[in-house]
Amino acid sequence: MRVSTRKIFSFGLVSLLMVGGISPVAFAGEKTPLTKTPVNTNIAQAQRQGNQTRQRRDSFQRLNLTSEQQAKIRDIRRDTHSKIESILTPEQKTKFQAAVKQRETEYSNPSGSKRGRGLNVLRSLGLTDEQKNQIREIRASSRQQMQAVLTPEQKAQWQQFQQRNRRQYR
Repeated sequence: MRVSTRKIFSFGLVSLLMVGGISPVAFAGEKTPLTKTPVNTNIAQAQRQGNQTRQRRDSFQRLNLTSEQQAKIRDIRRDTHSKIESILTPEQKTKFQAAVKQRETEYSNPSGSKRGRGLNVLRSLGLTDEQKNQIREIRASSRQQMQAVLTPEQKAQWQQFQQRNRRQYR
């Protein structure tokens, strides 16, 4: 689901007015244009990343995968994860595993607000250029393997989801 900044702002304003005991209907007649105001970039970035992760996860759910396809994709993801771990130094691996555990906790908690930090975790590990290239290759291979599991219709749908996500978060 795509939520615009204007909708988030409107919801926040209505919530604030209601908590303050002011009726939002009193402001309904005003035609004040909404201007973009600086927002705490960390919060905005976290929300944007959380939306990206949810949309990627939701896009797989919307593909109506068979249980066999789900199992294959789960195996591909596990394999990708272990391949990435294999190129990390022991210190990097420890940080990576801690971040994975934290993400699992956040995903199991529906109110978790720090979603979608997978790439930030990799960036924070201090990877060498060689490691970055290897991870890039691993992820590209993983995407190709996942696409091979999908039917032509599912591939087309998945590509549409990805294009929409790229345009939305550039």
